[in-house]
Amino acid sequence: MGVMGVKWFGAEFIKKLETAIEIRLDICAVQVMNTAIDLMKTTPLTASKGRAIRRRKKIGTKVSYVDDGSVTQGGGFYAKVGGQAGIKGFKILYRSLPGNPPAVQTGHLKRSITWERAGRYTRRVGTNLPYGLYLELGTKKMLARPFLRPAMEKSKDFIEKQLKDVM
Repeated sequence: MGVMGVKWFGAEFIKKLETAIEIRLDICAVQVMNTAIDLMKTTPLTASKGRAIRRRKKIGTKVSYVDDGSVTQGGGFYAKVGGQAGIKGFKILYRSLPGNPPAVQTGHLKRSITWERAGRYTRRVGTNLPYGLYLELGTKKMLARPFLRPAMEKSKDFIEKQLKDVM
């Protein structure tokens, strides 16, 4: 009877597995990033009566806000010129409600959300804008309007499936 040889492919298998895990982690980071951006696009809005409106220069037509968020002419708040939200030629500034993702005002925060490799098996999703932290966690004067934690929570099943599929 002859001796049977066994060829070991363990190192090659481990390298392929590690590469597959890294690719899946990249996919998961992109999913969380896209989910955070989508949450900002779909957040419930309310008409703003805050400093952002009151600091605008007087521009002809007065705009007032009703409790239900609708807009009427003739009130005491002024809108920024440029868009069309309710009154032709005017853009109404909207804010998100506390607990909801931030409303898109200029789009800077939304465009700044990105991801990076922080290590071999670590991915970070976030923004480099300082006010992103204030929106995510809140301040003494402002309740949080999280967008990253809800994105991670919403993507949990997707991430779990991606990592199970590797095995």
